[in-house]
Amino acid sequence: GVSTGQAAELMGVSRQAVWHWFTKDDMKVSQVYRLFELCGYVIHFELEKEAVESGLPVSVSMSVANPDGVSRLAFLKSALDRHNVSRDSLAAKLNVGKATVYNWFKTDDCFISYVYDIAVAEGMRLAIRIEPVK
Repeated sequence: GVSTGQAAELMGVSRQAVWHWFTKDDMKVSQVYRLFELCGYVIHFELEKEAVESGLPVSVSMSVANPDGVSRLAFLKSALDRHNVSRDSLAAKLNVGKATVYNWFKTDDCFISYVYDIAVAEGMRLAIRIEPVK
């Protein structure tokens, strides 16, 4: 129920910037967390993959109710580490430079589209859950 103008005002950016996010269909993870927080919600990202050895789902999730001191990409790093996906092999699968992938973790940010691309490339399911701040 938030208009483009309201989102722009909340985020402190122009309406054109918000319009661009939606026409491009992409935002940085940091912008998504911030917008939801400003609207009174917590967003949870989860990358899930079936465990080969047990057949049971393995879920790695990250909650950002209080983002101070918490890595925005912790959910992504945990999922990649748990499934032994190296940054170099990920870069090759996504057809991006190794420096690009390393920079995501250095800056603790990347575009949401890359999170989806990683899920597809690694056979994972990306689940997004939104809850009101308690």
